[in-house]
Amino acid sequence: MKLLNSNQFDAEKIARIYGPNHNGIATIPEFLRDTTMQKILDYIKTLHLAEAPQREGQVTQQFSALYFGEPEGNDFPTESLLIQLCNEYNLLYRKLKEPAKFEIEPEINSVGVHHYQEQAEGISPHQDYARDVNLISILSITGKARFLVCRGRTKIGATVLELSAGDLLLMRAPRNPKENTHRPFHCIDQVEEERYSIILRQRKNG
Repeated sequence: MKLLNSNQFDAEKIARIYGPNHNGIATIPEFLRDTTMQKILDYIKTLHLAEAPQREGQVTQQFSALYFGEPEGNDFPTESLLIQLCNEYNLLYRKLKEPAKFEIEPEINSVGVHHYQEQAEGISPHQDYARDVNLISILSITGKARFLVCRGRTKIGATVLELSAGDLLLMRAPRNPKENTHRPFHCIDQVEEERYSIILRQRKNG
């Protein structure tokens, strides 16, 4: 059974987030099928997430997480919904190679599961790691919160997006080292309902 509403993934449109005057963020509402969300939620609730450090450099945060495929993470679980999700999503992600002018062959190799308790503080304005390349994809499984695209390490003048269950948020990542300065500052706050999300990334090898 398919997990994603793949017909909503428009590679040409998504590629616009790499434009010089774009804030680097796009969203696709209702990207996850309704039946998919419950199946994924049931699965990730069996996992053992660890509380993230309350401070990482200049960033404050309040959530729990589990990572697969990263050097400091865990091996991908075999025959799981996460494998099926990655395989299905990779078919769409690869369609971005030409329109988005990727220099590194697109392939998801890192998956994170995040959990925010209701009324959690979220995470303060930050940039994701420079080792993430091409694209960062965030699937909202449950809950409701705000995603802010910031001008720096402040929320003043930020663009506010609502994160709802089933939505996909896409954020540009560097296609080459020259684009490291283009990583969007962003944060999550106002977690009105308990939130689970899955983050699909491509980590640079070496």
